[in-house]
Amino acid sequence: MKRSDKLVTHLSVACVGGTGLVYGALRYFGSAEDEFGPVQHPLVPTLQWLHVVTAPLFVFALGLIWRCHVVQKLRSGAPQRRRTGLLLLSQALPMTATGYLLQVSVDEGWRELWVWAHVGTSSLFCAAFAAHLAARVRRGRA
Repeated sequence: MKRSDKLVTHLSVACVGGTGLVYGALRYFGSAEDEFGPVQHPLVPTLQWLHVVTAPLFVFALGLIWRCHVVQKLRSGAPQRRRTGLLLLSQALPMTATGYLLQVSVDEGWRELWVWAHVGTSSLFCAAFAAHLAARVRRGRA
């Protein structure tokens, strides 16, 4: 995989994952009370915008590394980092799909389902991505 492909992939995951994590934390745990009732954190709309705007960069990065990394590793049968790679692959599509469905849902029940599904798949994806990178660093030291 080319160095530029790695950079785009790592940057996209950092941007989307970071904005999603901070957005979720502030949206669901960052409200305060004023004299009129609960008030959301003032950065919530900006973080939501940044998360939604940077998400296509992640989808682009996934497409960028698809043939030169994902398909190549699947075909080669290389065992190193196979488990974390397969976990990443299994979460990328549902994470992307639930993010899209979350944006277009109008029914509150469906919207809540997509939120939970998106948070779950995204959390698993980010944990697997960190483990995938950590396994690479571990292998480099061995």
